[in-house]
Amino acid sequence: MTCIRGVVRTSLAFGAALATLAGAAAQTPATLVAGQVVDAVSNRPVGDVVVTLSAPGGAGPASTAAQRKVLTDGSGRFVFQGLPAGRYSISATRPGYVTGSLGKLVPRGGGAPLQLRDSERAIDLRILVWKHAALRGRVTDEAGEPVVGARVTVLRRALVSGRPGYTSGVTATTDDRGEYRASGLEPGAYVVGVLATSTTLPLDTVDEYNAASGDARTELQRTLFAAAPTMTSLGTAAHQVVGDHLLQVEGRLVGMPDVARDGTVRIYPTAFHGGASQIGEAEVVSVAAGEQRAGIDVPLRLTRVFRVNGTVTTSDGPARPTPLTLWPANLQDANQAQPVASTVSDASGRFTFLAIPPGQYVLRAISEPPARGGSAGTAPTLWVSAPMTVADRDVSSGALLLQAGFRVAGRIMVEGDAASLPMNRMFVNLESVDRTLFGEFSEIQVVQDATFRSVEAPGARYRLTLPLPSGWFVKSITRNGQALEDLPFELKEPFSDLVITVSNRGAQISGTVRTAAGAPDATASVLVFPADARQWIDFSAYARGIKEERTGRDGAYRIADLPQGDYLIVAIAQQQLDWTQPKLFETLSRLAARLTIGAGEARAFDLRTVNVKW
Repeated sequence: MTCIRGVVRTSLAFGAALATLAGAAAQTPATLVAGQVVDAVSNRPVGDVVVTLSAPGGAGPASTAAQRKVLTDGSGRFVFQGLPAGRYSISATRPGYVTGSLGKLVPRGGGAPLQLRDSERAIDLRILVWKHAALRGRVTDEAGEPVVGARVTVLRRALVSGRPGYTSGVTATTDDRGEYRASGLEPGAYVVGVLATSTTLPLDTVDEYNAASGDARTELQRTLFAAAPTMTSLGTAAHQVVGDHLLQVEGRLVGMPDVARDGTVRIYPTAFHGGASQIGEAEVVSVAAGEQRAGIDVPLRLTRVFRVNGTVTTSDGPARPTPLTLWPANLQDANQAQPVASTVSDASGRFTFLAIPPGQYVLRAISEPPARGGSAGTAPTLWVSAPMTVADRDVSSGALLLQAGFRVAGRIMVEGDAASLPMNRMFVNLESVDRTLFGEFSEIQVVQDATFRSVEAPGARYRLTLPLPSGWFVKSITRNGQALEDLPFELKEPFSDLVITVSNRGAQISGTVRTAAGAPDATASVLVFPADARQWIDFSAYARGIKEERTGRDGAYRIADLPQGDYLIVAIAQQQLDWTQPKLFETLSRLAARLTIGAGEARAFDLRTVNVKW
């Protein structure tokens, strides 16, 4: 096999390197890292795997070894020579496999670092990889005929901010037999469906856009594509004209909506494998590593849909063209951020959704989507949110009054060496808990004087977080004495007096994890989380008090940068820590030890590995 640039073939060097270094060890101790990549299921060696050794952070002597790459031989062997002492990570990638890493024992598990001392040789490393799985099936219509060109979406079941939910998966398109194959899947649990989102656009607004130029065209383009991001063309050829509107149904790409002479519209709405129309009721399909599972069919049914119309206004009169979306009312339970339908109001403020199936919805309009990064901006954000029920007839929402959003502003206080925190490179995250917003969070750039000011945000529930480098933590976020650092809050008014205090004097917990037999456990995951159960849901990826750490080869662990407080801590066999479990923290709380940590305290706490039954 021809070598690729930056990749060294190890098959010719592995045995020779070990023999040579072993013979010379008495004279010149050699630093050596070697091991084998194996299939996690069959335990067979995997060749032609790119193994990458890197030094996280790129600092210190180990940085000279950053991004070394080798290719495993036919026996899955790899070797790295002449490494300086330092802390390393090792990953293994090959097409058709889930990426493996040193210490990773389950497909979605975390790796463990390799701490290498001078002249140390670690020659028994073992890295697991997992073959991708695939799902196959057919999409049919109400007559059992194949649906050609349907986009099938496979979503992975997961825990999203502590709530049962789904994360983005893969998509596949049906062929002329209505068949699809979704490949490249990690082992896990999935739901499979054809997700139909309808987009309605007023023809007058589309014509105005096509005739406009300059700033007027740019503004209309921003508005139209906020409502219809999947539309590659705003002409009428690719979309169904219904009266004075364009209608497109995403999901069954080649199928036009069925429009009767009386204006009645029928479409193929969202449908999942197992016959459900709601994601929370969809049948869950589990696949193992390398499994090729067939028969995951999705039946579509042509369904009568209805119009939802109304107007959006401001205190000064009709609103300018505004994107509107319609979301399932139970979206919070499903955590799948996709609207049922979208539209845009015309110059008079009128709007129409042409193809809404019966159900309970939330209608949301936002005139200026939240910005990601950069300055706060000057354009006002106007918004409205209203419940909507569609039963067996068209619905009028009446006039919806857009109201101004709310800015969040404040300053950052630093306890410690403030010079080591470059303020103009930091971002405060205003993260939405309400999944019907256009963006999940808005990044607010901190300026040099340690102040920040957001764009106007729609009224909703939010979290405030501040990602920080290692060695720092958010000590508190306060407003008029109210603590906002751990629980979501309702934004009902401008917040202009926030104080975020950061510190490099965090508490830490360290110790050794042992098995039930008393031996050091080098494969355990140590999880620390708040004792307050309110913090087990709607938490951020930057949650202050939820941290996971892998044990080292001696069973040791260290968790740092913690605020003071009451915690639960547990050591779990790494294969058993399943972040997709809906009752993850509730289950682990019954097995965990409780401890209280003071400000800046260094606490020693040894643990025994526990077994978890999900």
